[in-house]
Formats: sequence, C-alpha cells, structure tokens
Amino acid sequence: MGRMAQYEHELWGLETRSEAVYLDAVSEDASSGFIARLCRFPDVGIAWTWLHIFHHGHVHSYTNHEVACEPGHVPEDDEDVVYGAGDFRFRRMGNRFEPQGANLAAAALLHSGESSPHGEGVLPCEIQAEFSREREGVQSRAGRSEVLGITKASIQLGDVSLDLEARGHFHEQIQQDPRFDRPFTYATLRGPDSGCIFIRGTRGATGTLTLDGESDRIAAVRMEPPGTIRKLEIQLASGRSLAGEAIATYRYQIPIFHMIRPGSLVTASIGGTPLTGCINDLVFGGLEFDDF
Repeated sequence: MGRMAQYEHELWGLETRSEAVYLDAVSEDASSGFIARLCRFPDVGIAWTWLHIFHHGHVHSYTNHEVACEPGHVPEDDEDVVYGAGDFRFRRMGNRFEPQGANLAAAALLHSGESSPHGEGVLPCEIQAEFSREREGVQSRAGRSEVLGITKASIQLGDVSLDLEARGHFHEQIQQDPRFDRPFTYATLRGPDSGCIFIRGTRGATGTLTLDGESDRIAAVRMEPPGTIRKLEIQLASGRSLAGEAIATYRYQIPIFHMIRPGSLVTASIGGTPLTGCINDLVFGGLEFDDF
C-alpha cells in the first residue's frame, strides 16, 4: 500500500477535526474559471490541496492528499485567519459567517485533462486571488459558511498569463464527523441579483435560492444524474416550484478514497433566470436521481 492509499485508508470514516476552505470564480459564460480548495486534518498531520484551472476548453488540475499539515487548530472564530498547508494559503477577513473578503495564494504543478492522478503534474501554475462579498452568508449545515461575491484573480499558467474577474464563491467548513462518507450533489450558481446554493443527499436537500434579490429556503431538489445537460426542479419553502437546466461547459473528475467525484462548470437557468457556477456529485450508496 503506497503512502497516498495509506493516508486515504486511515481517513475514510474517521472522526477527526477537519478545516476546509474554498474559493472559485466562473466567468459569465462559464468558458473560464478556477476552483481552489484546502482541507486540513490537523490532528492527523495531513492536508488535501486542490487547484483546477479552466481555460480555452481545457482542464488543468492538481490534487494532492498527502500534504504535510501542522498540528495546531486554526482559530476559526477570529476575524482575520489564515488556513495554510504546503504552497496553499487562504486568508479570510471578517466574521466566519459574514466574511467581508478573502484571498488566496497558491502554486502547483498541474496535469492536463479531465481525469488526472493525485500528485504533481508538469505544468507550473501560480494564482493570486481576492474575493469581495456581495451577498449575506448562508449556512447549509452546522459549521459551514458560504457566501457569493466577486473574485479577481491573476493566474500564471505555464507561459500564459490570465486575468479573471468574475462571480465567485467562498466557503469554510469546520467539522469533526468524517468527510465524503455520504453521497451528495452540491451546486453553487450565481448571477446579477441572483444565486443558488444547495446540497442534495439521501436525506433530502437544503439550501438557499435568491432571484432578483428575493431569497427563499430550498425544501427539495429533483434533478437528472451527472451529465452534460441536466434538468432540475427546485421546490421552495414557500411552496413555489421552479424548473431549471444546467449545461456543462467543462466536466472533470477528482479521485477521493475509493471513489471518483465528478465535477463541472455550468451555465444554468432556474425559473428563466440565467446563472453560472459549479455542480459537483459524489455518487454512491443510494443517491437517487430523477427522470423528466
């Protein structure tokens, strides 16, 4: 058993503190963007780092699940905190549940392709990004805070320099229970005066939908399985139901434990309102999808 397999075997189903932080940006037509994520397991001494760049129809990716992690817990209730491991640094400014902003500095050697192994690739990448909040924060589960806003990023991808300013998403999640031990579909979609964040699992769905500045709690989500085009229907707590559709501009895969987690950048519409963002799935153990 290699080091990577050993670490993942030890973390599967393990109750231990984990500290995850995430930042993304997706252009208005979902033709370009990035996703960055760090998850620290400080009591185990391991961190996971992910970086995906989407540019000119190509996916460039880096995932590493054996990054050394210092044992100290991040003081998440402070109003200026840094999450770091390896060459990844996230800084959040303001209250965890209503952050004013965040920034990211990361470097990695990326692979090219929709399905890539863990570890270093050959394409050097450096990213500097700043996030500014536009909406009130939401909570989809205890210990998790999420907020939509604007992300500005400077990316050096090999010998190509990219500047991106787009709608983005920042979130933190602190928990003790195991990660990735239950199937889910997760969506983060955004547009002018609108946004949608939900998690859908075997026990139902939870989240928030904002259309034209008016927000409502999501009570249920019906949707097709992972694919290039996915129809969906969102039922709100008010009783209103809205039809929607998501079309993937990029699809990619991340190996997690013994599974593959499909991800996508999408253009979408909900109730006729255009949105762009990300939809990710972890499909196993009885997560059902719908026919339309």
